Amino acid sequence: MSKAKHRLVIIHSFPTNSILLKGLYDFLSDFFEVHPIDLPGFRKDIKPLEKITLENYIHYVENEIEKLKLEDYWIGGISFGFTIANLVRNSNRCKGVIAITPYLGSKFLNIPLLIRFVYVALIYLLQILNLFYKVWHSSFVQKSLLFIYNVEIGKKIKIIFEEVDARTFFETLKILLLDKQDRCIFINRPYILILNKDDKSVASEKILRKFEKGTDNLLVVYTTAEHSPDIISKEYFKKNVKQEDVTRMLDFVNRF
Repeated sequence: MSKAKHRLVIIHSFPTNSILLKGLYDFLSDFFEVHPIDLPGFRKDIKPLEKITLENYIHYVENEIEKLKLEDYWIGGISFGFTIANLVRNSNRCKGVIAITPYLGSKFLNIPLLIRFVYVALIYLLQILNLFYKVWHSSFVQKSLLFIYNVEIGKKIKIIFEEVDARTFFETLKILLLDKQDRCIFINRPYILILNKDDKSVASEKILRKFEKGTDNLLVVYTTAEHSPDIISKEYFKKNVKQEDVTRMLDFVNRF
């Protein structure tokens, strides 16, 4: 009789959801009992938050975990999702944390300061002029983006426009670009850190040093998967995550 899988509660990256990340969740489901949590406003069937703050996202996830009524679980997050996963109020039922290419605040982004400034200025301008939804639903904007990017990225963009709330998108992006606080407060749990050394979105070496200083119970796994792959399929992750690393992760999880 095969051993029961460990339960994994997982929070998606920005600006994705469980629809876009189905391939990743299918891959993880071979090894875990996966319980995805979609943040409000990132799927059209989940009402956006009235006030979009990191703290409100954390409270939402805490409530969703309680609804799951799991006996025990690991919690994981992808990029921005890790910050939320790591800051939720943890009970003894949480056995450990999985950080997948984690976002730890704006200081750990690989986006130049000037580009960040331009993005934030544009967001504030759209907010002042009350243009979030007008821009989001503009056929010109959508068609322009679909023209610029390849077919596979175009498919992702189309789902994002269909599923993600405009205000949620822009205000969450503003949080990502402006948050200078140290958001990686290590809890007394084992951590698995999954990183791509050549990640173009986050500063992998800085993140690694942060984790090595912050926790003694750490397993580091390197992957060749991109921060935001063009094709998010189960086959993609099978190709970019080595089987021996999967075995190491499962052995590590089983220790706790």
